[in-house]
Amino acid sequence: MISKMGADSLRLNGLFLEVIMSLVCMRCGLAVRPNFKYCSTCGAPVIESASEADDVVPYSPFMGNQGNAIRQMTGQNAGIFFSAYPECCIGRADANVRIPDDMTLSPCHARIFNREDCLYLEDRDSLNGVFLAIKDQMYLQDHDIIRAGDHYFFYEVAVADAFTDEFGTEFYASPSRGERFRLVEITSGGRRGRAYMSPDGVAVVGRTDGDFKFPEDDKMSARHFTVRWTRAGGILIDHSANGTFLQIHDAVRVSAGDLFFAGKNLFRVI
Repeated sequence: MISKMGADSLRLNGLFLEVIMSLVCMRCGLAVRPNFKYCSTCGAPVIESASEADDVVPYSPFMGNQGNAIRQMTGQNAGIFFSAYPECCIGRADANVRIPDDMTLSPCHARIFNREDCLYLEDRDSLNGVFLAIKDQMYLQDHDIIRAGDHYFFYEVAVADAFTDEFGTEFYASPSRGERFRLVEITSGGRRGRAYMSPDGVAVVGRTDGDFKFPEDDKMSARHFTVRWTRAGGILIDHSANGTFLQIHDAVRVSAGDLFFAGKNLFRVI
């Protein structure tokens, strides 16, 4: 006959083994129960085949670690926690979280603040913007900027109207194939690089699979994200292990597990 203490021990051992044998969520780092298709903590889809995830280098060894407020994931302060109550500013000079060696940061770049017991993230009119990881998918607006791995992309809706001069003469051009949007790579200095317009309304970016391929970017998944045209407009779909980030324009509500970039530095909201 098993004593109560022995039964409790067996129950705990069983739970421990269940956690050990389960998968680990690539977004929040917590254990996913066996046979679950989505993480019960953050909702990220489970990557059942480890082949793609294993060869993707995470932005930081602290990915998945838990704590309070926000945690810097990269840079010299990687692993350090910062309180976000009642607010916290991130920047190169005029900020609570000061990162003077990151020249891509504005003096006061981003702000985290509390409002009615909720946490919000906003861009303080920075030069290079603040990028928040999307959750699975999100509709895009014209002129949105996307970050994936170490690369940036500009999304713009294609203009269907023909350009004419004051006399009504149409500007010469190749015949349209029905393209709805253009995806443009942003290179150093904000210059436009390669551009892609898909006649079937789908553009794929990845390390080895897609219309844009970046085999040298080890932070990018083989198939990282897709932009797909729908009746409601372009939709951004994340397939990656490290996340796909979209530039924010207004103050947005954030919650535990959310990741965002300010300059070259990655932060996690806990």
